[in-house]
Amino acid sequence: TVVFVIKGWSSVQESMLAREMRFGYLATSDAWRFGIGYFGVSVACALVGLSYWSIVLGHIGQAAIRAIAVGLAYPAVGAGPMDWRSCRRILDYGAGQTLSRLGSLFGAQVDSYVVAWSLGVAAMGLYGRANQLATVPPAQIGQIFDNVVFPAVSRMQTDITHVAAAYKLSLTGIFLLS
Repeated sequence: TVVFVIKGWSSVQESMLAREMRFGYLATSDAWRFGIGYFGVSVACALVGLSYWSIVLGHIGQAAIRAIAVGLAYPAVGAGPMDWRSCRRILDYGAGQTLSRLGSLFGAQVDSYVVAWSLGVAAMGLYGRANQLATVPPAQIGQIFDNVVFPAVSRMQTDITHVAAAYKLSLTGIFLLS
């Protein structure tokens, strides 16, 4: 929970850095947060004898280091009056996304139960591996496109023709690589 709160504080700054294509800065901050968070905080806590808490504190340390790093790039982002209509639209969008993800998760699990019930556990194991082989590569490629293409498209959001062309090109790339 603490990590989610910390990431919430720094998400605008991270998005601004991605929009400006400052992936080198983000990668450097990731290297620092990994090095200090895992090797610094987690190992030090484990040596002191904090057992599983060393992992928890390492994750919190990583999130804090990333928030500090991106906060140095944009120290004053997010300060301003609250616009309730915008908040309502964001909450509506977030609720729709959450319901969509829950439906997708439910759908992904139901088919496994049907296969196991109708064909047996051994067939379900084969089905699970085949399903992973078919779905994991496009999901990974899509995540890369999402992290790189979305910031680029957001910079030209007023030019609908170029946005549509970039969208078609990115979909074609995902399908070809998949």
